Amino acid sequence: MLYKFDNEGKRVQLTCDAGDVIDHFNEQLKLYEAFDDNEEEKEAIEDLTDSKRPDFKLLPEFGNWMIEAVPTDPYGTYQDPE
Repeated sequence: MLYKFDNEGKRVQLTCDAGDVIDHFNEQLKLYEAFDDNEEEKEAIEDLTDSKRPDFKLLPEFGNWMIEAVPTDPYGTYQDPE
């Protein structure tokens, strides 16, 4: 859930900015995707941003005040499915 804190008024409100947050995240993700094929450039982007490519994606949840973060790749299994 997305909250907005008003320290002076001592209030907490839900904020309806999920679409903007997801759009901003996806724009940042495009930077990593642009250099996926070149390992040297990929490392340079990670050094420049001081972070690695996120291993999750953001999706809208119910209402515009919630965001769901889901893994990019499915979770593995702990058992051999033979």
